[in-house]
Amino acid sequence: MNRTDVTAQPEDTLRGPHVPVRFSEETKRLHGRLGAANREFLEYVERHPECLLRSSFAALDAHPELLLFRVHSWPVFLDAETVAGITRVAVGITRLLESVPLRFFGNDPEALADFYGHPKKDMQLIATLLERPGHLGTLLARGDFIAGEAGFQCLEVNLSSNVGGWQTSIWDQLYRSTPPVAGFLRDSGLRVSTTETMAALFEHLIGQAAAAGLGEGSELNVLFAIPPSKLGDLRFRDLVNQIYGRLLDQLRGWQGEVLVSRYEDLQARDDKIYFSGRRIHVMVEHYGSIVPRDVFYSFLAGNLLLVNGPVSRILDDRRNLALLSQYQDSDFFDAEESALVRSHVPWTRNVCREHGDYRGERVYLPDLLLTCRERLVLKHVVSSCGEKVLFGAAMSRQAWEAAVAGAMAEEGQWIVQELVEFQPYWSQTGLSECAPHDLVWGFFVFGDRYGGGFLRVRPSGPLGAINSAQGAEEAILFEVAGRESALAAQEPGR
Repeated sequence: MNRTDVTAQPEDTLRGPHVPVRFSEETKRLHGRLGAANREFLEYVERHPECLLRSSFAALDAHPELLLFRVHSWPVFLDAETVAGITRVAVGITRLLESVPLRFFGNDPEALADFYGHPKKDMQLIATLLERPGHLGTLLARGDFIAGEAGFQCLEVNLSSNVGGWQTSIWDQLYRSTPPVAGFLRDSGLRVSTTETMAALFEHLIGQAAAAGLGEGSELNVLFAIPPSKLGDLRFRDLVNQIYGRLLDQLRGWQGEVLVSRYEDLQARDDKIYFSGRRIHVMVEHYGSIVPRDVFYSFLAGNLLLVNGPVSRILDDRRNLALLSQYQDSDFFDAEESALVRSHVPWTRNVCREHGDYRGERVYLPDLLLTCRERLVLKHVVSSCGEKVLFGAAMSRQAWEAAVAGAMAEEGQWIVQELVEFQPYWSQTGLSECAPHDLVWGFFVFGDRYGGGFLRVRPSGPLGAINSAQGAEEAILFEVAGRESALAAQEPGR
């Protein structure tokens, strides 16, 4: 594999504590593609070698009880143009994926059952939900992207409620309290913010609940239904309720609470759902599309907003991305949609014994998988947390051939995707060093709105899934809102 050579910049050097680092012009250019402030931050690091010390970012380690995963030292800064582009791509691709059952199969239960391999009776239910007015507009999603040479490339979109990475409210406060970030913002005069993902989620849910006519008088309770094994993961419940309460206060007189429960502790009365005596108006399910009958009946009766529910069973399937890629130039899409897919979805196909196109040539897919090992990645259609993701370039030929044979034996359960090469992004690592890192961008979409994002960061090395649960660190995305004047930035108290 011709992976970008992260050692090819002679000015980029690893340094110990308080020894200045110098970044090459090419490195500064690559960082600056996402926003000029990233280039400025590298130049700030050159003048302040203490930025290479993890101890300078001690605030990021001070509250492990609030954090699910380790937070990376250096933030990334996005200019307004980049945020607008991210919004267009993330929302646009998510909308296309949600439209796959109707666009390709006409929401026909038999056609859906044939393609996705689920019982027809289940697909009849899902087809009914997909056609329910407004239901697709309630859904939550997170797309995973790589910022490659050709711009943001979509690796997959997780169309399920349990998508992680919602702690931007905590991160914002922690980053600003570190001396390097505080010093850089003060010296540069930059005004930055972050899209508060949890607030964006609750604004979305409140709006959808209001559109559905939910809420008794002035009360609106939201419940996260979480399996018992994962109940301990929601470590920031107090913060979540602070955010939700703040939003309800803006509605003047409304009140409500964010609750967490397993299904077994819910009660049903008169097609309504209760928990500890409180009526539940919105339920966000974290059970992987599994919904108890009483909850589902309450939803059908119009007494509950269910997010995301049974439709995730097919919308979260990676074969949908393969359909976008395979038919990007067909009549399934208009010109604008085709351009979006062509620019931001890497070549992706279902693993099957058929012919297809690859880089302008007609190929037999089983042969392609064997001859282009270093360019390809195998992914199971419904795996999560980086499981069952196989990089040909990281495997021996023998191991890859065995993996391909296994995928062929499970025809319809695997996709193959062309490898998207990382652009090296230099950042702090270890106790006192700087090194190139690989970044995966997670962008949230709630209904038709961008819900913010975050980074998963890992030092560049052997190929593999970059996943928080497997050791990758998480980092904040600061959005640059403007710049204070030089005089104002020097005023006392700023």
